[in-house]
Amino acid sequence: MTLLQAVSVSGGFTSIAKTDRINLTRKTKAGSKTVVLSVDSITDGRTADIPLQAGDVIYVGERVF
Repeated sequence: MTLLQAVSVSGGFTSIAKTDRINLTRKTKAGSKTVVLSVDSITDGRTADIPLQAGDVIYVGERVF
């Protein structure tokens, strides 16, 4: 499953989702590592969709108006 598939299965983004800064936290042998991803760049084709691994945590913040 990829990042976009996981978001889709969970119901998609709300109208106030901050889709340009999504945090993906993955546990590694050295500890947890968090990367910031942009769904906008994935849907625009500028970045490849990220395959998820068991235990990954996705955090989508809210935009401030």
